[in-house]
Amino acid sequence: MDNLQLPAVDPRQVQHRSGEQSFVFPTYSSLPEWEGRARELREHIAVVTGLMPRPDLYPRWASVTPCSQGPGYTVDRLALMGSSGLLCTGNLYRPLGQHDPAPAILNPHGHWDAGRLEHSAQGSVRARCITFARMGILALSYDMVGYNDSLQIADHHFSSRRGALWGLTSLSLQLWNSLTALEYLCSLPEVDVSRIGCTGASGGASQALLLTALDDRISVTAPVNMISAHFQGGCECENTPALRLDTYNVEIAALAAPRPMLMVSATGDWTCNTPQVEFPALQSVYSLYDRTAHLAHVQIDAEHNYNADSRAPVYQWFARWFGIPQEQAVEQPFRRDPDERLRVFPTATLPGNVPDASAFAESWREYALKRQASLLPDTVADMEQLRAISKLRLEHVLGVRLPEPDEHIASSVELIRAEHGYVCNRVSLGRPGREHIQCIEYLPEGESLGTAVLVDAAGIETYSRTTGAPGPLVDALLKAGYATCIPEPFSRSVPAGAPARRDSDWYWSCFNRCLTGEQVQDLLILLTWFGRRGAKPWVIGHGVGAVWALLAAAISGSGLAVCADLTELDLDADDTYLRNVDIPLVRAYDLCSTAASLIAPRPLLLGVQPGWSGQEWVSHAYELQQASSVLRIEGHPLTIGDVLSCKGHT
Repeated sequence: MDNLQLPAVDPRQVQHRSGEQSFVFPTYSSLPEWEGRARELREHIAVVTGLMPRPDLYPRWASVTPCSQGPGYTVDRLALMGSSGLLCTGNLYRPLGQHDPAPAILNPHGHWDAGRLEHSAQGSVRARCITFARMGILALSYDMVGYNDSLQIADHHFSSRRGALWGLTSLSLQLWNSLTALEYLCSLPEVDVSRIGCTGASGGASQALLLTALDDRISVTAPVNMISAHFQGGCECENTPALRLDTYNVEIAALAAPRPMLMVSATGDWTCNTPQVEFPALQSVYSLYDRTAHLAHVQIDAEHNYNADSRAPVYQWFARWFGIPQEQAVEQPFRRDPDERLRVFPTATLPGNVPDASAFAESWREYALKRQASLLPDTVADMEQLRAISKLRLEHVLGVRLPEPDEHIASSVELIRAEHGYVCNRVSLGRPGREHIQCIEYLPEGESLGTAVLVDAAGIETYSRTTGAPGPLVDALLKAGYATCIPEPFSRSVPAGAPARRDSDWYWSCFNRCLTGEQVQDLLILLTWFGRRGAKPWVIGHGVGAVWALLAAAISGSGLAVCADLTELDLDADDTYLRNVDIPLVRAYDLCSTAASLIAPRPLLLGVQPGWSGQEWVSHAYELQQASSVLRIEGHPLTIGDVLSCKGHT
């Protein structure tokens, strides 16, 4: 017993993260330590933005139309559409008289009123693209969703909890478009794919950070007025559920290392502390590569901006790394074209082959279903690939991990009552300083055959009588020789005075594990604790608790058997997840079906509603593993007899 190591109150109930708190950069003492963390962060960003595995984002349809020309440059209207039906629109500025393959720079625009067409004292997307073109660089500026020609999205602030189930969020769409724009640039014969950069300010810098993090083809970057330890972005397009679990923008920015990066900040916004805080933090990572010269910083005395003073060092930075004479890297006057000339769809009418605002959401969902269906395994090797992909998806969207082998799990056991035929204990356990999980345990007389972990959203109330005596299922298990352990659901163990969770708040959910993630994490710790004691855990779940049981068992990978009664849930309906299992991307990744499939070849008893679409996945997985004999799928609520019939499986 080592209950003194357990916190009196579960820290997760009282310590919540937010985008307005000041974060401290972790210390990485070696390059292998950092690169391990960097790999994990890249996986995380890819998973929570719907990019695991990365789809083919090369545009299957492109429209390129010349629209303007000035001294040293030309401008094209550009529309690109990938397999998802998502449209990327913008302008491509090309240098005149360029014969050798040229560098290229992506220019996400940020929250200017005119988007990519902005030309004001505070920021001009046109000025920087024209200057890049005159320097001999192709410059592509493209719309954020809901701006200018991004007509598939009527409102930039369209993100919703329902959309997040399918990965349909503004941040994800913009990142997908950034990758499509990158694929297009890399396909052009006049582009030198070894010299591709990215720069943007504010919301455009947020996009630049994520694109640079995920794709090494971005060889040079210059995020402007965004990287901050105390502010992470105030728009939906900079936040998506689970993105910043246990991380923040400065650590995400460090994923650019050791590639050249210029940090431009301002004295009048949230980057005011960059010389003293964020720049030294990033320098600590660049020093691990012995590439501190690849990181530079300039601070401008101004309010939030991407003005001429901020653009000037950016031109010099790209000229330095792209091998362009510095005297060419100077902004010169230019003629401003009317907005209509640069618009891709000046009449605000999309081509007939492009899903419009009324059809796009359904097009996106259909594409997500097709992507998931393509992962249905045909061979054992395919099954192992599915297992690897799905475990990463589950771990990252839920924000959970199995305890490491050397992680101590503290515990205490307190006797509640000893009656004829059983003993009832209160069990508390968790990793010291991290969790305090409470359970009720019923032990049979004599040596037990194993332990059944009973999981339900109502906890002990489902499985015991009002007197505290065992309920029917527990009583039957005890008589069959099984101990039972009933964890108190995380959502029901909130201490008095604890700050309220705000799971429905878009920004809060970006920084904090979803409620289902907390429940699954508790189960992973509990199952690991039993496994270390040689207790042969067996999981039985009902309703929402059955979903938690499936997800935990899929991640655990241990030899436990699973009984899951899901008959009260329509797993093919969005509303089921919004009410009960609100997990980002749960529908796009079909997490319940794949979790049940990952349990193969272990014994699995499922009670499901007739017609559940996931039945094909589960049956197929068990056939591939030659384990169909230990799979039962029933179309009715599981009886005690059904559950007990699985005891031989353990």
